[in-house]
Amino acid sequence: MTPEEEWQASQARRAAEAARWEESTRRKLDANRAALATRQAWQPAEIAEIQHRFRVAMMGGGSLLPTNGDDQ
Repeated sequence: MTPEEEWQASQARRAAEAARWEESTRRKLDANRAALATRQAWQPAEIAEIQHRFRVAMMGGGSLLPTNGDDQ
């Protein structure tokens, strides 16, 4: 292999590794974005549940402890 061919092969390997890294990073970021969107979608319901439990507890009944939803 000539030095030029070695250099070209090295460049091709580097480009392939960069493409693999970029794809892997993109998949991780997409998964993180999806997880964040899921959590954000549940936040309003969670906040409403906490507020409801607080109001009930302040009126003298109920519990602030989380449940499975059986008590509703």
